[in-house]
Amino acid sequence: MEREDIVQECYEEMLAVNHRKCPGTEYEMPMMHFHDGYEIFFTLTDSVYYYVENQKFCLKKGGLMLINNNELHRSQPPREGMYERYIVSFVPDYISDYDNLEGIDLFGPFTDRPGGKVGSVQLMPEQIREFTEHLDRAIYYQEEKTEGWEVLQKLELVQILLLCIGYFNHSLPEPPQEQPIERLRPILQYIKQHPGADLSLERLSEDFYISKSHLIRLFKLSTGLTPNQYIIMIRVMKARKYLVEGIPILKVCELVGYSDESHFIRTFRKIVGVTPKKYAQLRQRKKEDE
Repeated sequence: MEREDIVQECYEEMLAVNHRKCPGTEYEMPMMHFHDGYEIFFTLTDSVYYYVENQKFCLKKGGLMLINNNELHRSQPPREGMYERYIVSFVPDYISDYDNLEGIDLFGPFTDRPGGKVGSVQLMPEQIREFTEHLDRAIYYQEEKTEGWEVLQKLELVQILLLCIGYFNHSLPEPPQEQPIERLRPILQYIKQHPGADLSLERLSEDFYISKSHLIRLFKLSTGLTPNQYIIMIRVMKARKYLVEGIPILKVCELVGYSDESHFIRTFRKIVGVTPKKYAQLRQRKKEDE
């Protein structure tokens, strides 16, 4: 039986900055996942593999990845030696007041990518030092909670995003990328564009002229997921958007391919951690709080 409870993606905090250093053998992220907000991944270790959808990057020290809330991803550290990385997880609403000030789109590197390009860049040694200093400062505000810490933390996040914009705008070399499995690309695109369609293994196999066994192998090689796990991910990601827009749950079920409302609610809760109704309420409440 395939697991559906493969991700807990509803952020409890509007911003979290995490620094981890441990032996590579102690770090496990076997499944691709997604988040309720955006993520900045920054490695201080060489030979880290990073998977985004059906793309695979080999990162070295200073590798920076920007992931939005509709991208499946996971990291894989080297099995030998120490592994060190930073992760910044945040909900864009947290700093919406600072977006587009002076005409600067703080979230551009996460969403405005020509040709659907993944947000990846390699930092130079001096930029690694600069970026690390700001990340450590954000962690300090997060942990110490001195007077005015939340305002200072927001401003630090804005500074981190401005640095990211500068790094991406200066055409720095990107981490090497392995070629995606081209046979699978149109299938993944179809699933993302038509989450409410019949996406059974039989239908996909027939429509794309590929055997079911070969299709399963391609999915595992490219995404680490079975076709069904990937489809569930895509449907839940799309459902979040509809729920925040205020679309009734029954209609959301139809739009993302579920004929049984109870099944949809159970699946959504397993993945997100809350029911669709609760999720919509939480996201609306956070917007009002901001």
